[in-house]
Amino acid sequence: MEAKETVLAHMKNVLDKDGSVFAMIDSGARGSYAQLGQVIGMKGLVASPSGDIIELPVKGNFKEGFGVLEFFISSHGTRKGLSDTALRTANAGYLTRRLVDVAQDVVVTEEDCGDKDGEVFTHENSKEVGQTLAERVWGRFVLADIIDGEGNVLLKKGEVVDEPTRRSIENAKGIREIHVRSVLQCKLPKGICVKCYGYNLCHNDVVKRGVAAGIIAAQSIGEPGTQLTMRTFHLGGVAGGGDITQGLPRVEELFEARNPKRKAILTEVEGKIEIEDADGKIITSPTGRKIFEGRRGQKIVKVHFEGVDEMEIKTLKSDDVKVEEGEEVKKGQVIVVKGKSGEEIKAPYGGVIKKDRRKLILSYQGKHTKEYIVPIGFNLYVAEGDTVEKGQALTEGSINLRELFELKGRDAVQRYILKEIQAIYASQGQRLNDKHVEIIVKQMFSRDYIEDPGQTDLLPGETVERSQLMKANMAATAAGEKEAIGR
Repeated sequence: MEAKETVLAHMKNVLDKDGSVFAMIDSGARGSYAQLGQVIGMKGLVASPSGDIIELPVKGNFKEGFGVLEFFISSHGTRKGLSDTALRTANAGYLTRRLVDVAQDVVVTEEDCGDKDGEVFTHENSKEVGQTLAERVWGRFVLADIIDGEGNVLLKKGEVVDEPTRRSIENAKGIREIHVRSVLQCKLPKGICVKCYGYNLCHNDVVKRGVAAGIIAAQSIGEPGTQLTMRTFHLGGVAGGGDITQGLPRVEELFEARNPKRKAILTEVEGKIEIEDADGKIITSPTGRKIFEGRRGQKIVKVHFEGVDEMEIKTLKSDDVKVEEGEEVKKGQVIVVKGKSGEEIKAPYGGVIKKDRRKLILSYQGKHTKEYIVPIGFNLYVAEGDTVEKGQALTEGSINLRELFELKGRDAVQRYILKEIQAIYASQGQRLNDKHVEIIVKQMFSRDYIEDPGQTDLLPGETVERSQLMKANMAATAAGEKEAIGR
């Protein structure tokens, strides 16, 4: 792979900057450097129909021609590409149809929703989606002044990043992050506002009211989807990051919040990592039943953390209880004096007391360990002694969105979906603006589960549109009643 990268880099330097081939590729009109690399560079490693990389690299190119064996090997990918094109093109069209169904009511309805939260874009999170910081903020309204390393104000708060400003940001040094308006944070109960959407990419100008932004978003995601399926044909099954047909199914998996096929293990607690081999280790349940027997190559990741433990202390009517409900006690403090014997019972740990009929409950900080079994073939993202936070991935794989939502909340899930979708399209050489994905993600989170209806007309356990919840809460607030709580 490194040899191929070197050939590609050299090829870009050799290419005539005034030539028609350079003009076509550089403008994005037709073709790509990856395709040109196969024509005048080398085809490189190719994948077999099962997705495994064939060890023998194809050193030839299309201009000079292949040897007999090279031709036979590369025909694998070409054949798979043709069958994929025939079988899978329909999927992209169907995805577009479903996305339109979801996003059709997202229309630009107001000028400004007054949002102050927005999103913060940095160089790091822009690199993850294969774009520069300047590219990501282009066409968006900013929530804070953009100031370069020398203290020059490039753009004032509330203004839009136009083309000259984008170039200034690209050339400026010392800009770490930019705070911009985002569709994800738009506060309107129905539709979105002009300031959160920014530029209409059809005209490269600020969007006007009445634009069907949802339909544009759905079609902008679906259209390159047809290219995702056909890329195997265009690149002749060249190896690079697994079977290329993973692209579109993965996009569907994310938008439908399905259980991923190769699931990453997330830690449910914050703590310190210890790793041990599972070979021959047996884990039993409290009843003595064998739950797990370790095999060679498996690992057990232990997360050591401090959590709240509870301890019960039984009392009788005759006992003299020395503590009150909610009182904080220190280790060794007398909490009960036994009525008959006069025996003193001391708190074994410092903590908080809760009173129940005939017992005291002492809540204290105890040391715990949570164990995760890592299957064979999964690479670890953590090392011995690392400190992890709640919801962090311990292994490679795709994250289960529902699990991430429970552990880290809505914002983390929205950022993850956006990053993953953009990574898929970027890996296939397709450009997709963030705001299209943001609209679909916003719609994914447009309903709330009612946990507590308060004094509204909503029912507990009901799933309602967020606009309905907001209206009910506004009416409750106006009447001085308790609001409903949804998630």
